[in-house]
Amino acid sequence: MIRAVLLLLAVAALWTSLGTERVQAHNLNNGYSYVRLSGEKTVDYEVQLPFPVMNVYDSNADNVISEEELQRQHDPITEYALNRLTLYNNEQRMEPQLLSLRTIVQEQTEDRMVQIRLRYTSDMQLGSVTIRYELIFDRDEAHQNYIQLYNAQDELLEHWVVQKGASTVRYAPDSRFRFDAKLMGKYVLSGVQGMLFQPFCWLLLLYLAWTVKRQKQMAAALAYASLHSMIGWLAADRLKLEWLFPLLLALFVCLLLYSLLRKRLISPSVCAAFFGLAWGAGSLQRVADLQLNSQFQLVSLLLYYSGVLLAWLGLMYVIHVVVTTMRKG
Repeated sequence: MIRAVLLLLAVAALWTSLGTERVQAHNLNNGYSYVRLSGEKTVDYEVQLPFPVMNVYDSNADNVISEEELQRQHDPITEYALNRLTLYNNEQRMEPQLLSLRTIVQEQTEDRMVQIRLRYTSDMQLGSVTIRYELIFDRDEAHQNYIQLYNAQDELLEHWVVQKGASTVRYAPDSRFRFDAKLMGKYVLSGVQGMLFQPFCWLLLLYLAWTVKRQKQMAAALAYASLHSMIGWLAADRLKLEWLFPLLLALFVCLLLYSLLRKRLISPSVCAAFFGLAWGAGSLQRVADLQLNSQFQLVSLLLYYSGVLLAWLGLMYVIHVVVTTMRKG
């Protein structure tokens, strides 16, 4: 009797242990993505897909994808990955590049996987990153992918699970954003630099110095130009009209030519308004590089164009002092 009880307990223990193993076993329909913000404008993406997901590329139907089979179909797999795994930086699509394609053994689960390593680059510094995961194969109804996002210091920032019907995730660092005095100073300083290193801005300053005698009128025109520069940027950013900048630039140049050829001075405010609209509409990339926080975008723009105005007024004062000194001399 005792032997029978012990035998039943042993069988129960064995059954329990086997059941536990089944619960903890890796689901072969699942994959992994390790995403790293590796640079100011670069994202490295490693996706691991289990063999059952990739069976469409198993040419000899042995349920194993060899390295030879993988490389033989390198181009179609690469094309599929580049078209179906897209990243966006601040809503602008990033440029993908394949780094490697090979078979590996997954460290945690010891499952054989296909590893695809990609690199995504952007023209602007990384801000809000959106991942659109569409590596969903026709024969893979239950596929899920566990995405982990790290920074350059290997610190985990976010993690998600994507599957059919829910394939887009977004990392928005705005939630951790701090709008402090240091950042405010950065925006103002960027505005000063934006004016000083843009020959286009010197054109307005020299034109007003040549045509306007009263300093208050000239300062008012420069303030008008700063305000309309912000309006021009907002219009170009919201309307997405590629022809807006060349149109406004052409109108401003026509005004200058009309004034010079006809020897008739145009109102400084009108001239400054057209200049500001044109310069602002052509400043999308430069302002985008500032990575303005979406929650404080308008305030940040005001600080940036305040820096532009400060640079203009400072140079206006320098020109006034130089001209006054020359007249006295």
